Amino acid sequence: MPVPAAPATVGACLARLKDSDASTTVRRRLSAIGKMHRLNDLPETPWHRDIQA
Repeated sequence: MPVPAAPATVGACLARLKDSDASTTVRRRLSAIGKMHRLNDLPETPWHRDIQA
């Protein structure tokens, strides 16, 4: 996934994972994406509606 990742891209990626992976795995992936954004001083929006949907 390219960084910075658009919320719609993150949401689509997580939606694909939710059918095959455990919910803890999906949350861990979201956390890792957020950390990558923070480490690169990029905006992080884990509560964006495109991600939460």
